[in-house]
Amino acid sequence: MKIKLHLITEIYLLLCLLSGFFYEVSAIYLCLLIHEIGHFIMIKSLKKNIYMLEISPLGGILHIDKCQNDKNYKELLIYLSGPLSSLLLYLVFLYFNVNPLLVRSALYVLIMNSLPILPLDGGKIIMTIKQFIFPYRLVLKLCTFLSLIITFVLIIFLINYYNYVIILLFFTYLNCRYYY
Repeated sequence: MKIKLHLITEIYLLLCLLSGFFYEVSAIYLCLLIHEIGHFIMIKSLKKNIYMLEISPLGGILHIDKCQNDKNYKELLIYLSGPLSSLLLYLVFLYFNVNPLLVRSALYVLIMNSLPILPLDGGKIIMTIKQFIFPYRLVLKLCTFLSLIITFVLIIFLINYYNYVIILLFFTYLNCRYYY
């Protein structure tokens, strides 16, 4: 499996190290790693091959080989496995009363990936469920429209939290670029 680390991620991590936020960012990346391991385990249990792990500033993306004509339930299982592993991690951290930073990071990763916004797992889960009912192109349009509406509502709600607004604007950009 090839691992691709984006240049922006490298710069981001270097800036975090220089500014004294590396510990906080490391906690989030640890939780993201567990999240991706959940996807990895499900992908391997479905006997699929991962040809690349892409690490971006916002998380990881596992690129799966030969998955285009699979049944929707396999996709659904793959998308559900990440948030479920994040939920399990959060509950384990709560049970063992670990560092509050790790608990918050696990909760952040869980909530963020569960949002019904494409390209996050929550958006992909809704998209996969809708594919059981509607044709793919209609599902893509509906999910993109839903993603944009939810993103705009969250931007308005979180307007004073610049880091969240930047992430949500990035998701808006991705939806407009890839899905329209």
